[in-house]
Amino acid sequence: MCSKLSFNLTASYILKTIKSNLFNILCICFSITIIILLIKSNKVLNKKISQLQQQTFQIQNSLLAPIHENLVELLKVYSARDENGPLELVRHGKENDGGYVAAVKAFKQADVLLGYGIHKDNSFEDQFSLIYNKPSYGFDCGIEQVASKSKLFTLVKECIVSDAFLYNPANTNHKVTSFVEQLDNLNIKDKKLFIKMDIEGAEYDAFSGIMKHKDNITGIALEIHFNDARSTQNAITLLEQLEKHFVLIHVHGNNYAAATGFSTTKSLGTIPNVIELSYINKALVKNYNLSENQSHPLKIDQPNNPNRPDAAFTIIN
Repeated sequence: MCSKLSFNLTASYILKTIKSNLFNILCICFSITIIILLIKSNKVLNKKISQLQQQTFQIQNSLLAPIHENLVELLKVYSARDENGPLELVRHGKENDGGYVAAVKAFKQADVLLGYGIHKDNSFEDQFSLIYNKPSYGFDCGIEQVASKSKLFTLVKECIVSDAFLYNPANTNHKVTSFVEQLDNLNIKDKKLFIKMDIEGAEYDAFSGIMKHKDNITGIALEIHFNDARSTQNAITLLEQLEKHFVLIHVHGNNYAAATGFSTTKSLGTIPNVIELSYINKALVKNYNLSENQSHPLKIDQPNNPNRPDAAFTIIN
């Protein structure tokens, strides 16, 4: 009898509680329903956005197809030789993103290495100084300091041409100088130079000043960036200028950009719109011919993003 009374009292209390909070309960249920619907609709919306982006990307690539065809011709690598035989290639810099493949001879013939776009990584510059016992300079107007393993490395807190390319533009000190000003300031105007550059699209303006000193440049490790008609045409113009005085000896696609790459009738696979290129001055080689192997990557390469497959593509001879 007592337990039945207790049950009735409890049930009565619960019913009263539910009645008094019915509006709140209904609001909660309604909110949960809305949230579920929003989650579902958000998934649908994201899918639609992804499809739209893919369609836009395909249309853009279709419009850029003729320009891409021209660009691919300038990505063919050469096998170069000097008086001692085939040039030796070596990879300097840290593992994955930050390392570049270049000709040993270009390093040995250089008096100084100039690296543009450092952020937190001067491993390429450091390794040059440690191996060849020569000075290296890293240019970046967006950082105050960077750790170095070599006493021959110097951070120059300046940018070339522009500071818009910085990893964090808000950190810029706004000190932008020209290539000739940098040579004068460092008193290296008559030195043999190796150039390394990764400045997120500003390379096209930068090289307009650098090319005037082409005879003093032994080699170049350059990352080019192009994602529209203008930047792709800028890339073509720059590569046409470079091939007059330098030999393209290595190409590697940056797999961070593989998802937004392109394909052509003159290539197999997807070519990323960010590509690493290595050149040597023609004056340092005896002869050069189109390489029989136009497939990338090579064994010496490493993916920029170690968590993704490397960018694989072939240029058709």
